[in-house]
Amino acid sequence: MTRMEEALTGTARGFKRAGIFVCGLFGSFVLLFALEREWAATGFVLIFFIGIFWVMRRAVTRNSPERMRPVLEAVRDAPETIKLLRHYQTSDSRKVFVSDWVSIATEKDQFLIKATKDWQRLVAILKARCPNAKFVDK
Repeated sequence: MTRMEEALTGTARGFKRAGIFVCGLFGSFVLLFALEREWAATGFVLIFFIGIFWVMRRAVTRNSPERMRPVLEAVRDAPETIKLLRHYQTSDSRKVFVSDWVSIATEKDQFLIKATKDWQRLVAILKARCPNAKFVDK
């Protein structure tokens, strides 16, 4: 439960921090190309900047503490309402930067936690606590 409470704010904060870094990088390219009067490149990079900014804002909003808190409370107080436990990995194309994620879902809400190498232990604890949950490992 302590780990989930930490993830309550940490997940959105991580998405926001990474999004700001990537948006800052693309924003600096937009400025650089605009200063060089490379309008086609400026427009192209600006489109990517807007897209990345939109994805980042959506990720932060979907994983905000207010939206994830009901799932944390359900795990704590009503574990029978948890419907889905899911493990999946995200990575770059060469599988250099691999991240494990565990998703916990009720009928309405979802809780996303970035797991470390001990994701199996976390899932085992959640499976024992939430007997009605279906487990999916993708």
